[in-house]
Amino acid sequence: MSGLEIQAVSKSYGAVRAVAGVDLSIPAGQHTAIVGASGSGKTTLLRLIAGFEAPDAGRIVLNGVVLADAAGTMVPAHKRRVGYLPQDGALFPHLSVAANIGFGLEKGADRASRVGELAEMVALDRAMLARWPHELSGGQQQRVALARALAQRPKLILLDEPFSALDTGLRAATRKATIALLDAAGVTALLVTHDQAEALSFSEQIAVMRDGRVAQAGAPIDLYLRPRDSATATFLGDAIILPAMVNGGWATCALGSLAVDDAQRTGSARIMLRPEQVQIAESDSARVAGKVVDVEFVGHSCVLTVDLASSNGGQTVQVRSPVGPAPMVASPVRLRVAGPAHVLQD
Repeated sequence: MSGLEIQAVSKSYGAVRAVAGVDLSIPAGQHTAIVGASGSGKTTLLRLIAGFEAPDAGRIVLNGVVLADAAGTMVPAHKRRVGYLPQDGALFPHLSVAANIGFGLEKGADRASRVGELAEMVALDRAMLARWPHELSGGQQQRVALARALAQRPKLILLDEPFSALDTGLRAATRKATIALLDAAGVTALLVTHDQAEALSFSEQIAVMRDGRVAQAGAPIDLYLRPRDSATATFLGDAIILPAMVNGGWATCALGSLAVDDAQRTGSARIMLRPEQVQIAESDSARVAGKVVDVEFVGHSCVLTVDLASSNGGQTVQVRSPVGPAPMVASPVRLRVAGPAHVLQD
């Protein structure tokens, strides 16, 4: 059981190259999230895997079986054992919940049993099976769509921003329930999302797409702390990116002399810190002074924009502070940095 292998896959629509030589491997039973800006090729890649489109070049292999390649192999979508969960669930409005879940299953005595089993799996009361889709909440509709996607015991399930239409609290709860279901079923999963927090929490691997290519792929913590370039860094969360002179594992920048994670790099570079690494210091022993020029309340914390001393070039940085007695605008502050900075390649 090797999982999903995408090998040098490309797809063009006229002069537009939507997917350009993508390589990606997802081990069986694991979850991968694909993130990227609109137009980066995420949804096209999903359609190629699902069998809705044929690649112009490359191969798509699932558990050792070639699904599509440039030589003309093209397994039809309904024979791929690939489940697909779109953004809006796409339930059939003229079918009951039970009929939606059982759509595609062969008729017979086992069908009703399988529908009931799937309803329990996604935590839907069996009394809901007689309802119509418009009688369900958004979260319930997504659970019905998930049950339908799992009905034929797929080897792979594709999730195309399935939680984006839900409100924040329901989105988190539905995501956690979906992860638990996929883990229990042992299904390989590929999630496309615009939500960076969702991607980081959902998967064992994240692939960042840009201009039809995979710009970087790896474990979520590796991409968050050690992105290859500034575009990847800022796409996966707030980032403080500073010019610096690097030598011997240290960088000289607007925040003083900082340890970096690359002892081999020398000369001018750009370094990255996550905002949580820069903290307001309680004592005057901190080396960097600044002045608060803006305070933004974001619920769980305040984001302070701090203008550093003019001797450091007038650089501003954003710092997260507890909601409590946060410094006011124009207040002087001192900063300290926790952990090493990351040296970017660009």
